[in-house]
Amino acid sequence: MHALLAEPVFTAGGVTYSWGDVITAAGLRGEWSEVTLRAREGLAVLARAERGEGGGFISATAVEKRGNEFRYERGLEAAEDMEAWLDGWGLTASTWADWLRVDLLRSHGLTSQPAEEGDLDEGEFAEALLVEAVCSKDLEKLANRLAERAAIQQAHGDKPVSPAAMAAHLAGIPPCPVGQDAERYAHLAEQQAGFLCAVDETCSPSAIEALVAARRFDWVRVSFGTLSFRDADQGREAALSIAEDGQTLEEVAASAQSVLEEGTVFLDELEEAVRVRVLGARPGDVIGPISVGGRVRLYAVRERVAATASDPVVARRAASSLLETRVRREVANRIQWVWPL
Repeated sequence: MHALLAEPVFTAGGVTYSWGDVITAAGLRGEWSEVTLRAREGLAVLARAERGEGGGFISATAVEKRGNEFRYERGLEAAEDMEAWLDGWGLTASTWADWLRVDLLRSHGLTSQPAEEGDLDEGEFAEALLVEAVCSKDLEKLANRLAERAAIQQAHGDKPVSPAAMAAHLAGIPPCPVGQDAERYAHLAEQQAGFLCAVDETCSPSAIEALVAARRFDWVRVSFGTLSFRDADQGREAALSIAEDGQTLEEVAASAQSVLEEGTVFLDELEEAVRVRVLGARPGDVIGPISVGGRVRLYAVRERVAATASDPVVARRAASSLLETRVRREVANRIQWVWPL
């Protein structure tokens, strides 16, 4: 881990940020502790498996299969590519294989109380922490979050920021840990506080109201009961049972041995074939059968909720959209990646 910390990740406005900065920034946001907790939990889970608890899930065949999936997910199909990837991150084939075992155990629901850091060998824990951060892709995600903050800081430039707002956001950041570069920590802390100020500005009530007004049709929320059938004939028969025989969706589900699913979505989250039919539908209407995702489905409309800025669910979506649009633009314009993420 120590060798990686000094490696540059990206530059913004002439300032170079390293993996050490990425981890420090994640720490002051409270996000690095999540990675360390998972690393300690992974060591404990692996120790249990080595004592025979869940060891059957990590056979050589299972580990090889998971390793192949891991490689294909990352485009590392050639052995040389895999070796270069491990070398680039400072990982060994052995530590990677241990992470694959932990990942398999987790996928089968095996958990454990995290091992206490004081009970762990320092070198062993450092390796486990690095492989967890890298293989989970959390380290790359944290790098992107720091890039967002650096980009917003550069975009804001010398524009005045409310001292009260800055002070309030800085108050929520923990003090510099002992042993860390205080000046660098202060830079990252001010960057985080400035980012939160930019969030307040970008996601102002007036901006949210304007965006919700523009997306008032797309962001209507619709609640459904949904039945899925193996073919169109079965779907049509079910629709006729409802329309002509007066059966409820629950009765049709029972007779067709189909699982009734309930859910709520925004209109723009629906597939086009469904969205077109839902636009004019009212609560109580049954739509379909419609072929969606290789299955034939019936939709019973339960409720429609208009999109308003006073609705906290809609307001959160608007704020997320506003922030994502601004951040994506600034990162594209202001960040120069050095590390090949």
